[in-house]
Order: sequence, then structure tokens, then C-alpha cells
Amino acid sequence: MRLPSFAAASAKPFRLVVRTALAGALIGSVLSSIAPARTTVSLSFTVAQQARQATADYAYDGYYALRAAELVSDTLISWLSTPSIIKEIYASSGHDVSDDEALALAGRAFRAKKFSSQNVVVSFSASDPAAAADVASSASEVLSARVGGLARGADGFSLFYVLAGAPVIASSSAGPAAAGAAGLFVGAFLGFAFAYAARTAKNPQP
Repeated sequence: MRLPSFAAASAKPFRLVVRTALAGALIGSVLSSIAPARTTVSLSFTVAQQARQATADYAYDGYYALRAAELVSDTLISWLSTPSIIKEIYASSGHDVSDDEALALAGRAFRAKKFSSQNVVVSFSASDPAAAADVASSASEVLSARVGGLARGADGFSLFYVLAGAPVIASSSAGPAAAGAAGLFVGAFLGFAFAYAARTAKNPQP
């Protein structure tokens, strides 16, 4: 396919815009058709206090409980960027990853954000809904177990526990029609830009 010259673009800008728009729509539709399907998951975790810590100096009141929960939430988020935790989550889900893959996925596989001191939302992608559900269930189990062993009182019981919400699973793949529409707009924009540049080059401003 021969690229349009500046002279042709300047002479027939409308035809150029139409061609680039159609080309963008075609490319977008084709890429969407051949791209592998992806599934996006959102999983909510609530860090809750299970027991109060008794000391001779003060009672473990609400303020200190919230501060401690915030530290637990920060630790939970940091775990999701650790290769060993990522490997453990995928192994427990039945979708093993190698050491090299775990290292490559560190900091990328799971995106965690703290919305409050006790609320952490984790999102990730999977190849299909079944795999997404497996990894979500495994992440809930692994993180809950680790939080349970993170902080213990004098009696040996855990001070905090994690409540995992039901995962929200949705397809993140754009259909051919949506991808084609996006390509149409991008192609039209590039056509306008090229035609404008060609006209400016042909008739430079004094």
C-alpha cells in the first residue's frame, strides 16, 4: 500500500481522511478479532480487628485499632508485589507459574489500591472467567492466612483477619465493532492531521 504524498494529501484532503478512517476501522477490527480474550477481576478485602490487645499502659482503643489496620493493609498491598506470594497464589489456584514468570509478574500481575485504612481493592487479569475465579479464590485464601499470622496477641491469637468480598468478573476485550469504531476515529484524526500538515507545507504562512 503506497503512502499518500504531501502533494496528494494537499490536493484531495477529504479523500485522504476517508481512506485513513476506513483503514483504521479495518485494522482495529482485525486486531480485535485475533487478540486473545481477557477477563478483568476486581476483589475487595476488608481488614478487621479480631481481638483487643490488653496492656498495662492503655486499652487498645479504636484509634490504635485503625492505625494498626492501616499497617496491615499496607503490608497486604506489598505482598502482592512479591514474587514468592504471586507464585504461591497461582500455585494454589492450579495455574502454576515458573520462577521467571513470577519475577516478571511482580508489581504487574496484581494492582492493589487502599481506599481506606481497612479497605483494599485488588484487580488483575486472567485468560478466562474460570481461571479468574480460581485465582481470586486462591488470593483470598493466601492473603487471609498470611494476615492471620501477621500480628498476634499475648494469648497467641491473631489480632486481625481479612474479609474477602465476592469477586467481580467481567470481560475486558473490545469487540470487533467497538474496536472498528475506535480505529475509525483514530484513522480520521490521523488523516486530518496529515492533510493539515500537507496543506501547511504547500502554503506556508509568511
